[in-house]
Order: sequence, then structure tokens, then C-alpha cells
Amino acid sequence: MEIKFHNLLERQINKYLTEDCKNNPQFANFIHAVNESYKSFERDKELMDYAFKQSEEEYQEVYQSLKNENTLKQESISNLYESLKIIDSDIEIKKSEDLKELLLYLSEQLRKRKRAEDYIKQQEEKYRNIIANMNLGLIEVDNDEIIQYANQSFCNVSGFELDEVIGKNPNTLFLYGENNLRFLQDQIELRKKGISSVYQLPVKNKRGEIRWWAISGAPNYDDHGNLLGSIGIHLDITDQKKLEEELKLEKAKALEASKAKEVFLANMSHEIRTPLNGIIGFLRELKRSYLSDNQKEFVENSYNASQHLLSIINNILDISKIESGEMSLENKSFSITDSIQKVISVLKPKAEEKKLNLITYFSPDILPALKGDSLRLEQVLYNIIGNSLKFTTEGHIKVEANVLKSLPNQQTISISITDTGIGMSEEYVRNIFKKFNQEDSSISRKYGGTGLGMSITRELVHLMKGEINVKSEKNSGTCITIILILDKGSEENLKESDWKNQNISIVGTKVLLVEDNALNQLVAEKSLKHFKCSIVKAENGKIAIEILKKEQFDIILMDVQMPEMDGIEATKILRNELGISTPIIALTANAFKTEIDNCINAGMNDYITKPFSEENLLSTIYKYVKITEKIKDIPSDTNEALYDLKNIEFLSRGDENFIQKMLSIFILQTETTIPLVEKAFEKKNYPEIAKLMHKIKPGIQAVGINSIENGIKQLELLAIEQNKELPELYSLFEKIKQTLEIVVKQLKDKITPSI
Repeated sequence: MEIKFHNLLERQINKYLTEDCKNNPQFANFIHAVNESYKSFERDKELMDYAFKQSEEEYQEVYQSLKNENTLKQESISNLYESLKIIDSDIEIKKSEDLKELLLYLSEQLRKRKRAEDYIKQQEEKYRNIIANMNLGLIEVDNDEIIQYANQSFCNVSGFELDEVIGKNPNTLFLYGENNLRFLQDQIELRKKGISSVYQLPVKNKRGEIRWWAISGAPNYDDHGNLLGSIGIHLDITDQKKLEEELKLEKAKALEASKAKEVFLANMSHEIRTPLNGIIGFLRELKRSYLSDNQKEFVENSYNASQHLLSIINNILDISKIESGEMSLENKSFSITDSIQKVISVLKPKAEEKKLNLITYFSPDILPALKGDSLRLEQVLYNIIGNSLKFTTEGHIKVEANVLKSLPNQQTISISITDTGIGMSEEYVRNIFKKFNQEDSSISRKYGGTGLGMSITRELVHLMKGEINVKSEKNSGTCITIILILDKGSEENLKESDWKNQNISIVGTKVLLVEDNALNQLVAEKSLKHFKCSIVKAENGKIAIEILKKEQFDIILMDVQMPEMDGIEATKILRNELGISTPIIALTANAFKTEIDNCINAGMNDYITKPFSEENLLSTIYKYVKITEKIKDIPSDTNEALYDLKNIEFLSRGDENFIQKMLSIFILQTETTIPLVEKAFEKKNYPEIAKLMHKIKPGIQAVGINSIENGIKQLELLAIEQNKELPELYSLFEKIKQTLEIVVKQLKDKITPSI
């Protein structure tokens, strides 16, 4: 701050430093004295400015020096003022005003400095108290690692008294161990570089106890940025360390138990799935053969029971996979409407059986292709819609898909399943996702189930990063809503296997079946013969290797667990030693990811879990052999019978009228159905096409039109999953239609004219 009195002097001096003054030596001497006095004041001002920058003690010292110097100058200053009065009569008033302002300025500066120092002291005390109250041991060491300060908490932590630590090097007080000493030296080097760090260290205190300390070290600087040493804050974490070790031990035990559980489930999976594969396989073969009505009912009930048992096993394994983190989801393009339609088509017969309306609605704004795991989404929908069917006796079930939010590359989709079933209490809704949970024991007795379905459903939805909400009221129905955020997919890359887009076959495929279990071997053999494959069997991997040294095959179906040599070892030899590149498909009753990974890592191309479905067997083999079967064009004027009535004749027990009636029903049904299928093609109503194919399939089997039986199955399957126009689909129907028209004509010639 410039002082007005100095400015006044400067102005007066400049005013009289003129040419006239220079011509008057006496007056010039006077001005020179004034100028010297002014410079003296300037020096005083510099000293004063310096004083403001010092501490209060320094300021008092400088102030006393200034006071002594000013006393010596009083006389000359007084003389100066007396001289100035001659020039300017108002100088006394101005002097008084300037000195008052100077005094006020000095007082204010002193007050500010005092407040700042008090605040700093308060803050320092505050943080020292915080550290003390937190039981944090604080020490300050200099650049030679000598302790300059320690608080009481550090003394408590270390066991030493304050006078025992001040002036000592921590390394001489505590035993860290040789490795830890090297580590501490590295920490000291970090402080010299201005780097802070936090670390844990075992320390032997004064009492000889090993204690774990968490130490936070930081460099310590003075006001000018010079490194004074470092500050260390110490926290005793011995109890936490003990707990950590206990937790590690418990974790190890838990992992061991989890591994034991996985081994148990893997063995259980193998031991149960192996005979179940035989049961389901033979029931499937029975369903193909001629059966009486009672036998059909018994076989169908047995087959359904075996499928129910399989679903229970799969649920238990799914829960285990989710808990162990083995459950992984795909992220491929798929049609969400197709996935829902697929589930509906499978469950619709059950709804019709219970006389329930199964209603669907799809928002037109849903993108044709989204990214996700379609199979797991379908599993979720099977669980939820299946429950609705189970617990609804009248009314309807509505499945509705809407778009909640749409972005250029993403959509938020809600899928709601609403039923008019028995509903649930508010308390049960809160616990619906707990494992093995059902509302009461009567539910389990009446409707069956393990109570795992909804638990798995929620876990799968969460794996998809989605939400699932349940609203229900007792005796008023239930609404379950799934909300998923899905990225936009590619229509060109929709998840559809190549075999689904054509009439496929694995006829003539040469298969080496490596299977030690006689029942499973027979089941696989029956299915492969049904698809008209050529089969060679081997009981273990060792025999398979000997066969493959002499013969070539299109595909190898390899069981994993076998005596003498298992499938994993055999595959490694085939790939690494014999250089055989034939596709190998694992047949495994172990559905765990670790087992499947072992198969793939050994060199297998794919896997089929037992019990297998024939559709999965067909599609997996076809993926690697890709044989296309065409329905041959049959001349319309052929005289060869395209049907075989042995089933109807056996059933008739010689009753010709019965045969005539059955053929009449078949002719009427066929002539009615073909136009309906054509109309469905015009409207691109693929679910209706699938329904009509399913309807006429039993009649075709009964009349024995073997040439189109597989074609009917393929058309039904393709139509279930089709969401766009496909020329090959109609071409397949045209050939089926041609055969049916010829058969109808031939049958009309066989029955009586009244028909």
C-alpha cells in the first residue's frame, strides 16, 4: 500500500524541482534535504513491508528497530515539517490524516495475521485430536529417520513410552524381519520422491508380540517446500488380519465343499441320465410302433413322466451351474417374437386340452432382430407360461410383448404373462423366488414340481441384466413381467441353423458309435437307423482307435466315460497321434461346463447331452455332414401304390367296413386341409401351417405314406420357427401336396363307389 504522506512529499518535491530552484543554491540545498528525508521514509516503508511478512516475534523485533531509528530521526523530521509549513500551510492537517490511516492499516494487518495463526493452530489441534480419537498412532521422522514427534496412540500401539521413542530410529525399536526391512527402505525412497503409500506390515512390539499394522506414509515439507522427513499414521489391524485368515480358511473349506458338491452332482447326473436316456429312448421307439389306444395312453404317460423327471434333474443342475458361476449366456441375433411363438406352439396343445385361451400380442415396434440368448429366454418363458397353465383351470393366459424404450441401437422390451389362475398371497409373492419354495404342501401334492423353476427364472433374468416383477392376488390371477434391455441385432445373422431352412437328411451317413452302455448303445442305434444312417459300434475308446485305423467315417459319436479308454483320451490320440480330422461329437450324461470344456479342449467338435432328443441329434450331425434330402417328383400317372395299409388292416381285425371308414376320413381330412394350408401360405401364417401339418401327421402315419413322413415333420418344424417368406418352404409343401393328391386318387379307386 502506498502511503499518502509519501505521495504528498513526492508531489511537493516534484513541484519545486524547477529551473528556478536550481538557480537558487540556498533553496536547492533545502530541496535536497527534503529529498533525502523522503528516501529515508522509502527505506522505512520497505522495512515495514518486510516486517509484515515475518512472524509476530520477528515483527516485534523489526518494529523495535524501526522505533529506535525513528527516534533518531524525529528532530530532522520535525525540522522538515517546519520548513514545509513555509511552503504549504495545510501540511499539518494532511500529515495527521496520513498517519491515522497508516495506523489503521497496520492494526488491521496484525488482526488478520493473528486470526490466520489462530485458525491454523485450531486446525492442527483438530486433526491431531481426530487422529488420537481414532486410535491412530502418529509419528514424524526427519530425513535421517529419527522420530521427532509421536502421539499417545502410537505409544499405546507400540507398547513404548514417549521418551523411549523420541530421538530413536523405528528400525531399532521394532523387529520387521529382513524382507520387510528391504520393503521399508523402498518406502523411504518413495518419500524422498514425494510419493505417499499405504501398506500392511507384521511388527514385533515392545512386549514381543507380533502385531499387524496398516501404515500410511507421506512426505513432510516446510513452508518453503523443503523435505523435512515423513509422517506415518499407524493402525493396529491384528484382529482384522486374524478374521481375514479365518475367512480364507472358511473360503477354502467352502470351495472344497463346492467342488465335492460338483463332483457329486456330476456323478448323480451321469448315474441318473444314463438309465434315463434308455427309458426315454425306448419310450420314443414304442411311440413309433403300432399300439392300441390303451397302450398309447400308457406309453404317452410314461414318456411325459420321464420328461418331467428330466426337467427336475436339469433344474437342479441349472441351479448348481448358476451358483458356481458356470452358467454363461450367448449374445447372438434372434427374433424375440419367434422365440415367444416357439414356446407358445409347444404349450398350446396343453392349453387347448384345458380349454384355455392362449392369447399373444406383439408390438409392431419390436425390432426384427435383437441380441441375446434365445434358448435361455425360451427357458424362462417355458417356466412362467408353464406355471400359468398348471395353475389356471379356466379363463385365459395372455402373453404380451411391448417396447418400453427405443434407441437407434437398443430396445427396452417388456414381456408380460397374465393369467386368470389361482393367484398367490402377498406373503408368498415376496418369497416366490426362493429355492424349493411353494405356497403350501398341498400345492406340491396337487400340481407337482420342486419349487426351483421360479428361482432359476429369476437367476437367468438377472444374468441377462434384466428385471422380473410379480403381481398377484389370491384367486384373481397373476401377472409376471420381464424387462430386458437388448442391443439391436442383424437380420442376416439371425440365429437359425442351416438345416432349418431346407428339407434335410443324414441318410447314408456313416457313423462310428463309441458307447459302452448296451442300453444307450441300442437307443442311439435305433435313432440313427430311423434317420437311415450306416452304423459301426465300438465299446470303448481303444476299440474305436483300432477301427479308425482301418476305416473312414463321416461322423464319430463318442461317449465320454468308458472302461479301458475314455472318450477324452481316445480323442487326443485320434487328433494328435493319428491325425484323424473326422468330426467327433461327444455323447455325455454330464452336463457340467467343465466336462464340456474338457471335451472341446481334447479336440471334439461338439457335444450332445444324454438323454438326447432326436431333433438335437439330427441337427448336430447334419451341421457337420450337410446332406440334403429331396422329395422326389412323382409322376401324376404313376400306378405304384404310395401308401401301406398294414397298420389299418391290423387294427381292423378283418373288418372291411372299418378300413373303408378310416380311408374315407383320411380322404376328407386331406382334401379339407390342403386348401387351408395354401391359404395360410398366402397370408404367411406360419403358426397355422405348423398346426395343420401336425393335424394331418397321424393320418399319414396310419395310411403309411412313408415317402413324405419326414417331409411333414420338417415342414411343421420349419413353420414353427419361420418369421419370413421362404420359397423352399412352399416348394417342400408342393411336393407333399403332389404325393397326397396321388394317394387320395389311388385310395378313391380302392374304396367302394359310394365314397
